Amino acid sequence: LIAQIRLGDKNPRLFLSLGLVLGLGYLSKTFMLSVALVFLGVAWLVQKRSWNSLSRTFLAVTIFVLISSPFILLISNKIGKFTIGEAGTVTFVRYVNGVPFPHWQGDALTGVMPSHPSRMVHQSPAVYEFGEPIGGTYPISMDPSYWYEGIQPRFDLAGLLMRLVASGLVYMELFMQKQGILFGCVLALYMMGQRRKLRLYNILQSWALVIPAVIAFGLYGTVLVQGRYIGAFILLFWVDVLSNIRLPDILNNRSWLKVLSVIAILGLLANIIMFNLDGFNRLNPSLKADWVEKTAPSARPIEVAKALGELGIQRGDKVGVIGYAYDSFWARLARVKIVAEMLESEAVELWRGDATLQFSVLQSFADTGAKAVIAEYVPGYARLNGWYRVGDSNYYIYQFEEQR
Repeated sequence: LIAQIRLGDKNPRLFLSLGLVLGLGYLSKTFMLSVALVFLGVAWLVQKRSWNSLSRTFLAVTIFVLISSPFILLISNKIGKFTIGEAGTVTFVRYVNGVPFPHWQGDALTGVMPSHPSRMVHQSPAVYEFGEPIGGTYPISMDPSYWYEGIQPRFDLAGLLMRLVASGLVYMELFMQKQGILFGCVLALYMMGQRRKLRLYNILQSWALVIPAVIAFGLYGTVLVQGRYIGAFILLFWVDVLSNIRLPDILNNRSWLKVLSVIAILGLLANIIMFNLDGFNRLNPSLKADWVEKTAPSARPIEVAKALGELGIQRGDKVGVIGYAYDSFWARLARVKIVAEMLESEAVELWRGDATLQFSVLQSFADTGAKAVIAEYVPGYARLNGWYRVGDSNYYIYQFEEQR
């Protein structure tokens, strides 16, 4: 879209599309609100100053506001204050301020306490309950802002510097390792290219896609960088970088362009193939080498969901989890609600404990209304009297007596 703007396309439908893309992107969390504003600003700057350019940009802004406003108003009404979303706040206090997740109970020494954290129903090992008032398969993840309400982000230079270093390492791995061959080939082409002196206006036109992408990299870099956050901006970055290559039209350059293009394509394909092979090996523990210690494999989510159905657990029933339930996809498949949790780090004490301790823990789960407890990644030394094993995996289910 911005490539067309830079070429002087005066079709108002282009700006209608820009507003639609940014508005829908904001609702789907593809773009942050601030980056959407950068896009709109660049779209205006790269045009010739005229009433038509202002009116077309205003059209894009209007469409963006019309799409995003209902979402902003609804979430602001729910939270009780004006907000464009609370995910950024929760992520900042987690990764910059170092607030533990998901069951932080507050710090009595500093007086920083969440308004309504998850409820500890068993102390050692810790079991947390969070069935109400948030709905969803896993309420802690469904609306983290509710459980962390009352915690205010604070400026933390040390934490910010640590995040910048961590983000820098992620970007180094992305551009120098995963896309290193592409980066090297493009750098070689730029060194062979023509040198041009450009004014600020020409620079904005030439790099109209790179500017929002780099700003997005920087904003995410101060908090948290993940592939799903920056994927769209990686595409925009390379589109502009590649489109700005200018080589003198001579036979030698044509040959080098073909050679470096093939090298870059083969390098990217090799990286994709290795990435998928690594993922395939991780999903198939039986393929490990003989010298690697073999353990019981994890259960597939569909297998856990079927096992729950066979045991009589129905849609809408409450269950507990021993492990970190964030990636317990079986719960979504079984249409059950996770209302209590013991983190995997706490479970070691349970598995090494005696029958009295295990009874106490299971009773705390039962008191939350859970009809069963699903234990993930259970070690081989665990005491498992009364537990149902899911296939030959390291997943086990304990169903309470009245439900059997």
